[in-house]
Amino acid sequence: MRKSNRFGWSQSKATQKERNVVSGTAARVSPLRSWGTVVISMVSSVVLVLGILWGYAPFDSLRPTSEVTSMAHQEPCEIIGMAGNAQWDDFSDAEYGEAIRTTREIGMGRVRIGANWAEIETSPGNYDWSELDMRINHARNAGLQPLLVIQTVPGWITPPSGPITDEHRQFAAKYGDFAGAIADRYGNDVNEYEIWNEPNLHKFWPNPNVEHYVKLLKAAYGRIHAADPHATVITGGLAPAPDGSQTIAPLTFLDRLYELGGGDFSDAIGMHPYSYPELPSGDSEWNTFRSLTDVVNLMATHGDGDKKVWLTEYGAPTGGSSGVSPKLQAQMVAEAYELAAAHRSIGPIFIYTLIDGGAPNGDPERYFGLYYENQTPKPAVAALQDAISNCVPGTGTGSVGAEAPIIGQPTSGGSGGGFGS
Repeated sequence: MRKSNRFGWSQSKATQKERNVVSGTAARVSPLRSWGTVVISMVSSVVLVLGILWGYAPFDSLRPTSEVTSMAHQEPCEIIGMAGNAQWDDFSDAEYGEAIRTTREIGMGRVRIGANWAEIETSPGNYDWSELDMRINHARNAGLQPLLVIQTVPGWITPPSGPITDEHRQFAAKYGDFAGAIADRYGNDVNEYEIWNEPNLHKFWPNPNVEHYVKLLKAAYGRIHAADPHATVITGGLAPAPDGSQTIAPLTFLDRLYELGGGDFSDAIGMHPYSYPELPSGDSEWNTFRSLTDVVNLMATHGDGDKKVWLTEYGAPTGGSSGVSPKLQAQMVAEAYELAAAHRSIGPIFIYTLIDGGAPNGDPERYFGLYYENQTPKPAVAALQDAISNCVPGTGTGSVGAEAPIIGQPTSGGSGGGFGS
């Protein structure tokens, strides 16, 4: 099993273009002031290093502290969950249990868990369920509802590419068998299954192909529902991206999925509406959260207006070349939750992720956590707790259809949003 990446073949998450500028000046000082200057320089250097280590980009003050009060005594908020990152797959039993307890104490009611094909079916027909058993047991014991994202490819099978052939159909059938085995084993404890992660990106699906993906979706949908008739099968969360040689814009992907009949083999649509460095309510055309209006309208056009859009990842990094300040991260995740909770066309939202780490220093992927690596909370934890404290699941009455857009005006068709350039 390859632990270096998040959910598929890639080794890092897509980043925005670099925005940070480092500058400095030098000045002469008199001998009488030299020692004072040395001391000031040393302190400044320490502060700068701490700022980098703590994930500030830019760093403008000492790390704030936040009062975090356990909300485990309250009913969990079922419309928000935590999306684990790659390092969760390396957690020991005790570490995973602590991550789940912390998620529950924040007030969340769900957790997105990787059901990694490469980890479980190590050879054809031979399953090692021990790790996934442990993760699901922790989630259920804490009162969290698991969402299983069925992903990655075992070493004993090579994913096909190019035009659809019998090889693609055989690959889809094997994936469907694995999905069915998951639902058969966990149907009493799990109700939601996501079919892959970000299949519109080359790094998680080499040479993205909607036709190939729909074959996997169809195979998995039938096998899951045969084992678990009450299951909710969600299409793989689509990432912000333009149409290109190795990426497919979310709206382009969804439109083609519906043309191929994929809507008949899904119970909800998955999206990853990252908007950083802008708030979800921002009006930039590349703001993918803003384009959720277009997603809902597209679904309605294809007769799928009654289905919900599940936001299976949303967050912002507080470090790296595309990082935002911890304060802005807090505003972004709280606003995203509130916008999602207010509209009946949007299902649960999953915040990516709990704690920093799991990627090289300087990579924005390392800094998406609500907690720093030393387990100190960022301001986002308190902001989310304030928002969640008024959670009343299932009462959203808004609409994200054409008559009442979720935010701003619909983006132009086919763009699907992106990180900007």
